[in-house]
Amino acid sequence: MIGEIAHNEPLAVLFRQSVIEQRTTLVTTIWKRATDRGEILPGDWRLYTQMLMGPIIIRTVITAEPLDPTFCTALVEVILCAARFRD
Repeated sequence: MIGEIAHNEPLAVLFRQSVIEQRTTLVTTIWKRATDRGEILPGDWRLYTQMLMGPIIIRTVITAEPLDPTFCTALVEVILCAARFRD
């Protein structure tokens, strides 16, 4: 699918609208709620979402590595650091 959307614009638009945008909207809502609770400072929520989704897509689609707890924890910690996490 990833290879095909690079050459098939109608498929790329459909994929972005039906898969990527829906997930981006959902995760952006999570970032906004965390900001409202004072857990992170306001920032570029779309960038944070892309930082989260990119490694997950690479790991599952490109390298076929599992999304194990160690990986997921490390990924979240890096992104929260970038989001200026406050505890």
